Amino acid sequence: MKQNKVIVQSVDRALHILELFREESSLGLTQIAERMGLAKSTVYGLVATLEANHYLEQDPDNGKYRLGIRLLEMGELFNQRLDLRREAAPIMKNLVEKYAETVQLSILDGTEVVYIDLIEAPSSIKYTSRIGKRAPAHCAGTGKAMLAYLPEDVIDKLYSNKPLVTPTPRSISNIVLLKEHLKLVREQGYSIDDEELDLGVRGAGAAIRNKNGKAIAAISLGGPTSRVTHGVVKEFGKAVKEAALLISQRLGYKKE
Repeated sequence: MKQNKVIVQSVDRALHILELFREESSLGLTQIAERMGLAKSTVYGLVATLEANHYLEQDPDNGKYRLGIRLLEMGELFNQRLDLRREAAPIMKNLVEKYAETVQLSILDGTEVVYIDLIEAPSSIKYTSRIGKRAPAHCAGTGKAMLAYLPEDVIDKLYSNKPLVTPTPRSISNIVLLKEHLKLVREQGYSIDDEELDLGVRGAGAAIRNKNGKAIAAISLGGPTSRVTHGVVKEFGKAVKEAALLISQRLGYKKE
């Protein structure tokens, strides 16, 4: 059964305006209005909104509009994500082959991690996940690995006005404990998820950096606590730290 989709007219029109720039590098307000079949006054409001949000910019010399810096930034982020998965894939495969546990690749979205790639362990008893799944960042190995490299004021903004969710009794429950934990993550170069997200699952994560040194993603290795003991997870920590560095270097990062 086909679902009815709600189309917001102003958003639809704004997107169509951006599409016009596929054919022309710059367009005047009258040209945009003619091609859209809309009144100039209507188009002006849409263009002004796009300009205020940096999706369009106006040439001060001729008054025409062109695509703005925000679209360039978004395109760069998309390219980075494609590069990230491609460069991480062989290293993720090597980790699974060596340790026979699940490897995940994640990015940070606010206070959550989003899993963008994974290779599951070959064993029938394993930690299972899925691409697109979200999890509280302060409970996940990859999440804590990325949070560790955010400025403290950003951590405050993310967590000061909301309680920390605790999926298990072992989850970090307040921002003071979280900051102490993140300090340890920075010192050792990897984080450990000790049944903080799922009981019976233990793993380690490490941050991946881009060419500018920014932590843009993280890689984790983990599995059932029956196999991943406290001693084993420390070995995993060193392994993902090395793997994250290799991926970072493939993305252009140069270690100081």
